Amino acid sequence: MLDQGMQPVVVTFNFLIDGLCKGGKMDKAEEMLRLMVSCRRNPDVVSFTTLIDGLCKGGKMEKVEEMLRLMVSCRIDLDVVTFQHFNALCKGGKTKKAEELLRLMVSQRMDPDVRTFSILIDALCKGGKIEQAE
Repeated sequence: MLDQGMQPVVVTFNFLIDGLCKGGKMDKAEEMLRLMVSCRRNPDVVSFTTLIDGLCKGGKMEKVEEMLRLMVSCRIDLDVVTFQHFNALCKGGKTKKAEELLRLMVSQRMDPDVRTFSILIDALCKGGKIEQAE
């Protein structure tokens, strides 16, 4: 597409990122995000949420945190759906990281919903951290 002089729109990039993530090609999906920026197409919440979901499913939690921070630096509004991907952190027993993400959510003036708190409380209880869950 690019070599034919056509400039893809954000939605096109989002479809490509989604397909790469579903195919387990996370490095290529991240590369697509960088290409998107170099083509002066600003990634949106869908671009990042799709990538974050793929990273969670692939167990690349350090990259999830990196993407969330990049979203903040790009001034993209974080939404509750983005943060519900922290479920993977909780399921992986990384409750400390999940709590950090929850604090980031609150700092972005996002109101965590019942599901978000339930995920964290469940993980804390399963990890024997009952006092923290309270």
